[in-house]
Amino acid sequence: MILLLALILAIQCAYALFVWRLGSALDGSLRLPPRGNPAQGPGEEDLRVTVVVPARNEAAALPGTLRALVVQSLPKERWEVLVVDDGSTDATAEVAQAHLAELATWGMSGRLLFTASGARGKKAAILKGRQAARHPWIAVLDADSRPDPHYLERMAAQAGVEDGLLAGPVFFEGGEGLWARLVRLEYMGLLGAGLASFGVGRPLFASGANLWWRAVAFDEAGGYTGLEHIASADDTLLIQRMRLRTRWRLAAVLDPRASVGSRAPHTLAAFMRQRVRWTSTELHMPDPLALVASLGLYLVFLACVGAPLLAMAGLWPAWAGLLLPLLKLLADARLVARASAAFQGTALLPLFPVVWLGQLAYGLCVPWVSLVRPVKWRGEARP
Repeated sequence: MILLLALILAIQCAYALFVWRLGSALDGSLRLPPRGNPAQGPGEEDLRVTVVVPARNEAAALPGTLRALVVQSLPKERWEVLVVDDGSTDATAEVAQAHLAELATWGMSGRLLFTASGARGKKAAILKGRQAARHPWIAVLDADSRPDPHYLERMAAQAGVEDGLLAGPVFFEGGEGLWARLVRLEYMGLLGAGLASFGVGRPLFASGANLWWRAVAFDEAGGYTGLEHIASADDTLLIQRMRLRTRWRLAAVLDPRASVGSRAPHTLAAFMRQRVRWTSTELHMPDPLALVASLGLYLVFLACVGAPLLAMAGLWPAWAGLLLPLLKLLADARLVARASAAFQGTALLPLFPVVWLGQLAYGLCVPWVSLVRPVKWRGEARP
């Protein structure tokens, strides 16, 4: 029992130290990692980007995304937009065509593409866009995204000659009720941890709703070859591959004007489906250490719930029942505080205790559900 307690305590301490380090990376101005020589190379000052918008049954959400692109501050000759219809059964194609025609009246370049019937899914849609792209950088937006008017300009300003991938901030939208605020704060913590991981030299994950990458870096990493059967994690798996297989630099951006708003899950059932979808990819991580970290994280969650129960039953010392969850609580609180400051969400911090307890609850059950439940792209099973 003593050896088991010592092992669990060591895991909790390792978790707390790592999360504390992530919080430090988010404290203040974040440009990860330091550039060294800030001078941009030939062509970078006039960076050009293809915005790829995969869409399946998004006729209702897509117009807002395309309207947000109309008002972008980046000069229109430096970007194009490709909407890729992935086998929609609603009016997505018609809606896209109409709004792309509107873009053309403003002198902007846009096209509608379709995935082949034998190659469906978000990864297939992104790959279709990559193949048709006219520019060296690819920016992937979800079909329900609401990019800031300066989104393209600010992200482009961060791309240097050594960068192969940029991960930017994403905010959940969806009302001001208690549920919406809880979900928004919970996601700020998750995204903050993901972006901060770039700063500590080991990029783990980011949001696919605001991800930029060089087409050549995507190709060098192997793209999505061999990953086509995985419905989710077009972002996380690509980040892992690019870090392991290429020499391109991966960086995170926290500029609020480079942010993208995304549709939040409006119900608990939708929230759980989203988390199951995200968790389902952990067994497919190309980095073995990422899987070990996922297993360690689950033990941390288990200890936070199990240690107090064992202490109350007299099977563990009382100090262990208090210390193990406290280590996680303090590190998490610091990280979320810094993430909320970076994402202008400090007003939500009083809700942190509720969010923290909720994460413990879903963190223990979601991994098991993701092992047994088939996962689909959200266009097939909408949140």
